[in-house]
Amino acid sequence: MIHIRRSEYERLLSQEAKLIKIEELVQQLREEMALLKNGRNSKTSSTAPSQDINRSNNAHSLRERSGKKTGGQLCHQGHTLSMSETPDQIIKHIPTRCTCGCSLEEVPVTGQTRRQVVDIPAIKPEYIEHRSQQKVCPDCGRLNTGNYPEGVNAPISIWLKCKEYSQLYVGISVFAL
Repeated sequence: MIHIRRSEYERLLSQEAKLIKIEELVQQLREEMALLKNGRNSKTSSTAPSQDINRSNNAHSLRERSGKKTGGQLCHQGHTLSMSETPDQIIKHIPTRCTCGCSLEEVPVTGQTRRQVVDIPAIKPEYIEHRSQQKVCPDCGRLNTGNYPEGVNAPISIWLKCKEYSQLYVGISVFAL
């Protein structure tokens, strides 16, 4: 039986742990080298991401099954954007010539179809000036200054509505996809 001092034993255990970490690092570097030698993955070429060598296999959904069939449910009331009966602007698209070449200038309208586009009006900056007034106390002569509201910290700054509009814009752009 070999006798080893406790400090020497602890030093050997520490070296063994370091050796295991080094072996893991070497394996990782070998995999990276193989990838670099091949040189083709979805980021460096036109190959699909599914063809990547070190691609994780997390192709399954994280959602839990509800037990319902996929698609629209039977009793669900659908919602859609409805047309306005009083649009702000009406643009008429009148045909002037038939496909045969005949003029339609004097021909009466026999029917029409409609389509509407909902648009958000242009955002115009509104400048609100805050004035902090000063008054001198008649008793002690001290100069007193009014306090600006929270968020008004500089001679000119952007107010909270700008953040609200930017969030609205992001929400609208998501729906436009």
